Amino acid sequence: MKTNPTLTLISFAAIIALIFNSYLIYVSQNKGEPNANPQGQVVTVDIDAVFDSHGGRLKLQKEIDSKAKAFTDEIEQLKKQSVETAAALEKKRIAISGMEDPEARQKEQASLIEEIKKLRKFELEVAEKARGYQEQIAKDSADAASSILSEIYQLIERKSKSLGYTQVINSKALDKNGVPVVLYDYDVLDFTSLLIDEVDKK
Repeated sequence: MKTNPTLTLISFAAIIALIFNSYLIYVSQNKGEPNANPQGQVVTVDIDAVFDSHGGRLKLQKEIDSKAKAFTDEIEQLKKQSVETAAALEKKRIAISGMEDPEARQKEQASLIEEIKKLRKFELEVAEKARGYQEQIAKDSADAASSILSEIYQLIERKSKSLGYTQVINSKALDKNGVPVVLYDYDVLDFTSLLIDEVDKK
């Protein structure tokens, strides 16, 4: 049985036309909506922007700043006390140096040395307290940031599951050499604004 080349060509053309028409229908339905079906989609998010927009972050930062100010005021007051004591001891040293009675001068000098030792001990205690306060503020800040980031990560996980995203990449992430992880993201969905709307309500 011979095959009619013309008939075969027409059939092939019809199949191509059918495929092309199907493609046109798909494009027309999804025009302007490249991410209409996010199932299995990789998306990006700017974690820094979401973090900065978190409603609870400013509240926590104000609390930490208030505590830091109280610590600073206390340390400054103790330092002022130390300076005043040092000034008083210097006046006492000058007065002792002008004493004519050697025995009385020696006795007062011994007393002055003890007072200077106490002042040095006090200054060391103040310095140690200041370091302790700095460490406490740093810990509070780190704990607050960790808590907020944990909340954001959980939000990303929930949203990604509900929207069908398979992978979320931090658009501002850097590798160990400081090179951006995301080098090109043309037409890649970024759902930072969606997350900001959520965390801004906190």
